[in-house]
Amino acid sequence: PEAPGAEGPGQQLAALACPVLGLFGGLDANPSPEDMAKLQESAGAAGKQVEFHVYPGAKHGFSCRDSANYMAEAAEASWARTV
Repeated sequence: PEAPGAEGPGQQLAALACPVLGLFGGLDANPSPEDMAKLQESAGAAGKQVEFHVYPGAKHGFSCRDSANYMAEAAEASWARTV
């Protein structure tokens, strides 16, 4: 649940002026898979260009080599989408 006065996923979409690439770990809790789905749905409804990819089994920080959550396969796939 959101804290009182806190902004949740997609509440600033009207100000979005560029495409967004989202690379998410399937086991990430922040944003949660539910938050990611809400954001993607809201962006589509607002006509914003978003491209999201989820890496099953990956936790937050999966692309950071210094992280205990680093997953080489997911990191390499996400980097290829980024550049």
